[in-house]
Amino acid sequence: MKIRGKMFLAGFGVFLALLVVGGVAGLVNFSIDSATSESETARLFAEKRNAQLEILNEYNLRLVALTLNAMDSIIDKDSGSISKERMGEIKDNGEWLLAHVKDIAELADTDSEKAEAETLSVNVNKFVNAVRDDLPALIASSAATMNKFKGADQGSADFARAEAGVKAKFDEMDDTLDVASSQVKGTIKALIKSVRDEARDANTTMAAKMLEVKKVISDGDTALLAFGAVVILISILVAILFSNSITRPIAHTVDALNSIAAMGDINLVLPEKLLARKDELGDLAKALKELVEFQKHEVGSISAIAGGDWTTSIAIRSDKDTLGQSLNGMIEQINNVLGQIKDASLQVNFGANEVSSASQALSQGATEQAASLEEISSSLTEIGSQTKTNAENANQAAQL
Repeated sequence: MKIRGKMFLAGFGVFLALLVVGGVAGLVNFSIDSATSESETARLFAEKRNAQLEILNEYNLRLVALTLNAMDSIIDKDSGSISKERMGEIKDNGEWLLAHVKDIAELADTDSEKAEAETLSVNVNKFVNAVRDDLPALIASSAATMNKFKGADQGSADFARAEAGVKAKFDEMDDTLDVASSQVKGTIKALIKSVRDEARDANTTMAAKMLEVKKVISDGDTALLAFGAVVILISILVAILFSNSITRPIAHTVDALNSIAAMGDINLVLPEKLLARKDELGDLAKALKELVEFQKHEVGSISAIAGGDWTTSIAIRSDKDTLGQSLNGMIEQINNVLGQIKDASLQVNFGANEVSSASQALSQGATEQAASLEEISSSLTEIGSQTKTNAENANQAAQL
């Protein structure tokens, strides 16, 4: 596989790892969101119930205030009317209680609470109307009745009957207010207990959900850290293996090139494992091997030339093989020079032969001249001997 393919696979592996990490993070976030949503629901429910408790407590306080206003008004019934300030409080508390009956009804989310809310609506209306409308009217009418007996004999039977009638009406009003107030208070108490229990349960649930959220976040962080650590370790291991698969062959190739460049050593041996690779580094090693083999061939050719074999030629690989072309040009030029030297030596040899022939001719002439001189010398010797003989003969003849 080519390096580009390996890099693509490595990148794809990293992408898958990141995708898995993202998936795990998504699952963790989903769990956190789910737990947070449940916790938020519990929190909102708890807040709703706490708000309902505040309304119910306020309702109960307003009811107690209205009840006290009614009791004080009955106590002060002899004044013939309810003071303006107290009447303002009665109206204010009564209107608030009537206005918030709907809020109480909206709090009810169980059948028992809904039944209590319906009862509350009836009893509150009855109680507020009795305190706000019926009680002031009773106090005014009773005062008018008793005012008829001012200055009269209060021990008379008419006064006694009038007084008894007023007392009976106030007792009836008191019973009505007590019953209505008790019913409203009972309903409020029941609703407060129900809502308080639900609020307590909601707070407990909210606390549990918050703990669950914290646990989910903690577990999620642990899972992400653990999985992230595993992915990082695997990525580092893959990166080291991938780096070694590239750097080591490159180091072998660089060492070989340095040996050729620095020392001229072409007797290198590349690992077969490197030559067997199917990627660019394997192609580089094969190309380097071919380069070295060709250089060895050229060195062999040059060595043959150095040994005197001028018939050797360099194989030209292409028209771009300037080294081979230059070597062949050099061999051709040397062969031309050698041819010229050979021609010159032949001419010298021919001249030498001619000189040798001339020398031989001169030598023969000299020999012949020497022979002639020898004959002349011999003739002169004979002449001399003859002359000497003639002289001797002459002397002898003279003596005679």
